[in-house]
Amino acid sequence: MTQYVIQHEGIADIEVPPEVALDDATLATSLAPFIDGASTAKFQRSEEKDGKVIITVIKQSQKKGNGLAAVLTALANAPGGRNPVTQMYQELSGVRLADMQPDQVILMQERIAEITDDGERQNAMMAAGIIRLTAVPAQPYPGMVTGF
Repeated sequence: MTQYVIQHEGIADIEVPPEVALDDATLATSLAPFIDGASTAKFQRSEEKDGKVIITVIKQSQKKGNGLAAVLTALANAPGGRNPVTQMYQELSGVRLADMQPDQVILMQERIAEITDDGERQNAMMAAGIIRLTAVPAQPYPGMVTGF
């Protein structure tokens, strides 16, 4: 009786029954949980030798990434704007404090306080995020990363 053996880089040889080995669609479905990309792979069968047929899994190139369009859409819909400190600096470049009216100086001080408070909130959020990220132990991904 002929043995059908699947060979693929990174896994041990897998023996499969003839009813699976002889049909590409059944073979692809059966191997999908074990070999990433098997559902779209091509299968090359060797000539029978010593009662054994070797089936080589040939993965097909696939589109990489999770969709550039989705990333671009998210960026386009994200709230925009400049860093408030940079924006204020550009607005005030060339403006002399001595040339400003007292009410303008008071408004500028209020705006500086708002910008500073916002910067401190952002800094606190960044610091909290860094603490959370460094406190979590690293874990291996349970699946196989596609594209490698």
